[in-house]
Amino acid sequence: TGAGGSVAATGTGAQNVGATVQSSSTGTGAVGLLAGANQTLNLNGGLSGNGDFNKTGVGPVTVGDSAGFTGTLNVNEGKVLVAGTLGTGSTTAVRRGGLLGGSGTLGSMIWDAGATYEWQLRSATDWDLIRVAGAMDLSLLNSGDKFNLSLLSDGSFELSGGNQWTFLEAASFAGLTLTQDQDITSLFNITASGFNGGTDASGIKVVVGSTANGFTSLNIQASAVPEPATGSLMMFGLGGLLLNRILRRKVS
Repeated sequence: TGAGGSVAATGTGAQNVGATVQSSSTGTGAVGLLAGANQTLNLNGGLSGNGDFNKTGVGPVTVGDSAGFTGTLNVNEGKVLVAGTLGTGSTTAVRRGGLLGGSGTLGSMIWDAGATYEWQLRSATDWDLIRVAGAMDLSLLNSGDKFNLSLLSDGSFELSGGNQWTFLEAASFAGLTLTQDQDITSLFNITASGFNGGTDASGIKVVVGSTANGFTSLNIQASAVPEPATGSLMMFGLGGLLLNRILRRKVS
């Protein structure tokens, strides 16, 4: 694509783009990625270049492997699903009104107040995990300007039992000094209306996890309850073995 222009879904349903989409400019020369209502744009060939991409429209855009991309992906509107690896020199900025989902590895990332990360739990061993190879910038967030964390599930799960799930790993954090076990829930507006089981997010916290292999984790922590409802410990098919464990899965 080069400088300017856009890649836009046409018609309704899903549209697949096998070619790599390139951007070499910023500002008015940035390349638009547009998917409207009832449209899905799958960029299977990924992104490349050192320019900017601006995601607009309410429809989702899925980004495949983009190891050669070193520019900035601005999620200004609608959803971007990460389905691979973006270049280590790239930046993904989730702007106010934008939404990020999926699993993959990003270069650096900026979370803007009013933006959303849509985290999905699919099974005991499969859930969304974003890995940031560079800096994770939290400087735009505070207790008055929060980031939205939306919890979804594919089955019936209870948000209880003292479990933790790692939803993000980063090589470093900017804008905030973090220590292990630090409670940073005040930076997040947490909702669980997309859960098929327990949807009460009042007992959910975001805590700083451990540092391993050069990455520090952020974890979703569900408060333990004295007597879990019948079946709540069976939700994963692992019974009490999941209590008080920090669960991780590898980024695809």
